[in-house]
Amino acid sequence: MRTFPRPLWPCLALPLLAALPATPAHAQRSPSSAPRPPATTQPASPASPASPAPPASPARPPPRPAQGAQQPRTPAQTAAAASADRGQALYDAGKYEEALIAFRKADEQFRAPTVLLMMARAHLKLGHLREARTHYQRVLEEKLADYAPQAFFDAQTAADKELDALLPRIPTIQIKITGAAPGEAQVFIDGKPAPHDVPVLHDPGNHAITAWAPGRTPTTQMVDLREGKTTQLTLVLQPGTQPAAQPGAQPGAPIASAPQPPAEPSPPPAEPPSTRRFLVPTTVLFAASAVGIGAGAITGAMAADRVGQLKSTCPSGSCYDDASATYDAAQTLTTVSTVSFLLGGAAAAAGLGLLIWDMQRPSPTTQTGLQVTAGLGFASVKGTF
Repeated sequence: MRTFPRPLWPCLALPLLAALPATPAHAQRSPSSAPRPPATTQPASPASPASPAPPASPARPPPRPAQGAQQPRTPAQTAAAASADRGQALYDAGKYEEALIAFRKADEQFRAPTVLLMMARAHLKLGHLREARTHYQRVLEEKLADYAPQAFFDAQTAADKELDALLPRIPTIQIKITGAAPGEAQVFIDGKPAPHDVPVLHDPGNHAITAWAPGRTPTTQMVDLREGKTTQLTLVLQPGTQPAAQPGAQPGAPIASAPQPPAEPSPPPAEPPSTRRFLVPTTVLFAASAVGIGAGAITGAMAADRVGQLKSTCPSGSCYDDASATYDAAQTLTTVSTVSFLLGGAAAAAGLGLLIWDMQRPSPTTQTGLQVTAGLGFASVKGTF
């Protein structure tokens, strides 16, 4: 049996919530309210003037307040008391699930051992032996002050007795796994992780026990746990012939495929050989055409400049010997410009004809697009070959 900080007395009726005392046990009354003893005076002598009365004796310390003194409840205590009363009524009517909800609400509003005790009893009625054990322990772990209500101490006494009676009733199961490396196997009871190779307390009833390990076929077995009994269970994991189920999956759930390692990126496909045989010659011809047309444009501009100089030097059309050099340069530049334009045009025509002929050949796999741009002194070709 567990001991508590003060002696306990049996109580047949257990209130759910009790108000705290108005003041601690060591509080004292105000000196102004303490009773004073009557002052004593002496009769005045007829021969002497009246003398002042002696001072009153100091007041005695007031007695300590009684332990049962109460103080007004806080709003939280009032709300918790209403929820606890509703839960008690539902508990007495056999509606334990609804009573448990009301007791939980009361516990959230104000912590009291009496409410925790009723929560443990509701779980016990529902067959939740492990939850009942947890709430009984919470009652016993409450640290109570010396001036706490007597009902709180009575709740701890009742919880201690009921817990001692409950512990032998909780079933125990010990699960052993074979067929997997130590540390790899995982065990699930009703889909929730559980330890193995050690005794485990669990509620009575039918439960699905599942064992899982990487590379092994998961196995599930139903077990009926009974109050006060210890069950030994051995699960054998066989080498996997199908993708392993994910840990924590519910028994009977479809097995998900194991994640595959990422595939190495495949090398880019080799580009097919060009189906245009005359791609290079065509490109060379277009480049030569651009050079020729550009040279013709430049030399033509220079020839035009020389002709302008001759016009200014020979206004009447007759030139002197000193203008012969300008005249010769103008003729030379004009000839070069003309030849350059002719060569550039010929190269452009040849390249365009070769490209058109090459495009007319059958090309089953490659589509060809062509865009030709020409201007003064330049030419460009864009396309897919």
